[in-house]
Amino acid sequence: MVGGHIQEKIVIAGNMMRNDIEYYLEALKFFGYDKIADKISLLWGTPELGVYMSDLMIMDHNNRQGFKPEVFDVLMKIFSLHNKN
Repeated sequence: MVGGHIQEKIVIAGNMMRNDIEYYLEALKFFGYDKIADKISLLWGTPELGVYMSDLMIMDHNNRQGFKPEVFDVLMKIFSLHNKN
């Protein structure tokens, strides 16, 4: 099954130019961030999403490890899409 996960990551990376928020929410869920995807969906189109996204990205808590690069890329794309709307 490991090969399937690698293949999925390649597909996700190859589609990082999409402008479809649902695609990126599904990518977050694929990487195991269901709660974050749900919260983004709930806040989409509101000023509160910008605050939430900023809080996710800033490493101001000692107990945070940070996101893997592919997850960070998805979050940045979502942030970018939200700022365009």
